[in-house]
Amino acid sequence: MIANLNKIKVTKMKLISSSLILFSLTNAPVLSRSINDSESQELSNKVPRPVSKRADLLKHRPSENESPCIKRGDQELLIQPDKDRRTPISAPAPSNLPWKSVGKLEIDFPNGKTYVGTGTLIAPDLVLTAGHCLYQDSKGGLAKEIRFFSNGKEDSFVISKKILPADTWMNEETPNWDFGVFSLTEGIGEESDDYLEPSVANSSKFLDHRDSELLDHRIQVTGYPGEKQGMWTMTGDVYHMDNELIYYQIDTTPGQSGSPICTTWEDSEGSHPYSIIGIHINGIAGDPRFNGGVYFNAEKIKVLSKLMAEGLSE
Repeated sequence: MIANLNKIKVTKMKLISSSLILFSLTNAPVLSRSINDSESQELSNKVPRPVSKRADLLKHRPSENESPCIKRGDQELLIQPDKDRRTPISAPAPSNLPWKSVGKLEIDFPNGKTYVGTGTLIAPDLVLTAGHCLYQDSKGGLAKEIRFFSNGKEDSFVISKKILPADTWMNEETPNWDFGVFSLTEGIGEESDDYLEPSVANSSKFLDHRDSELLDHRIQVTGYPGEKQGMWTMTGDVYHMDNELIYYQIDTTPGQSGSPICTTWEDSEGSHPYSIIGIHINGIAGDPRFNGGVYFNAEKIKVLSKLMAEGLSE
């Protein structure tokens, strides 16, 4: 879910352009520890390692008739309530992917309230996020404005231009289609390594067989928890997946809605870089506890491609 930001005081300091404003946040918690570039690379190296022959994972996967189901309104949560296992990323974020492309969102809805979410720069002027960060009927419909703070920079942002949730999300608000994109009034990712391409753009070979093999991969969820300052990340195993949603025992809390679910993989051509295979949206308290997100299956990839094309058009 997205976190309500109304109680956080925002002071605008200086207008640079029509879409770039310096600001400061007060009463925000202070991180006790941040990581540097070398430590972030060590974290990155944990993700590409395939988790093959992990029989222990099978014991924790529910049967088909017990498959978990994320429902609208459920909150992201800590898997172990008394232990937060996420790692803080220093601000400004390290210069390597995936974190350099992940940004904080401040979302103004028609109900007059502002919420915090997470988005990922997938082109120089295009951001991918959860559908409920873009549209919620209970909050008045389509967001009025979204501010994207890139690469952990808390002092500047670029505002939204076109806001494009998936049509099915706007019509039904079903978790299966809880994703969308929004374009920016100006480009902020000039080089190809400034943004993180979703799997629709760079992993067609992986898509051909990932449905059966994704359970043998580790994933990473990185975003902006509303109760913390800055970017936080955690790597873990896929807990369960179906053709619509993917589930994991990775800690998340409100504000991380829209965080990219990332993985890497290997094939006959070698190792491939980070790619987004889904969008984090929600969680369920139960036994066991887990969080989850939208899985970009072939049908959703077609919709995402259309949204990307529309978002990038003038």
